[in-house]
Amino acid sequence: VTFDKVQLIGGGAQLDHISEYVSETFMLPVAVANPFARVAYPAFMEDVLNELGSSFSVALGAALRVHLEN
Repeated sequence: VTFDKVQLIGGGAQLDHISEYVSETFMLPVAVANPFARVAYPAFMEDVLNELGSSFSVALGAALRVHLEN
């Protein structure tokens, strides 16, 4: 199996220089995933969610799971 990129998600993705470290370690491009990319939210929250959204990935996943089960 070969990979063409690494996506970081969760609170750890916000650590200083983690993207550079992972990129150098695996010699692959790195992107921080946006768990809110396909979720509707108020426009005024866009800057905050772009900066901190990755930290809410588990909570968002749990909320979506509960929503889809009901």
